[in-house]
Amino acid sequence: MLDQAGEILLHQNMKAGPEAFLRAITPYRADIVVAVECLVTWDLAR
Repeated sequence: MLDQAGEILLHQNMKAGPEAFLRAITPYRADIVVAVECLVTWDLAR
């Protein structure tokens, strides 16, 4: 998680699921924007 200046506020691996994520962002929830990207590549050229 970065602030507006690009400083790292939170950098950690966590289990996939809402509980760990919500717990990690608790201090920042009033001012947070979350963006998510998912890239799934399938090899269809078999």
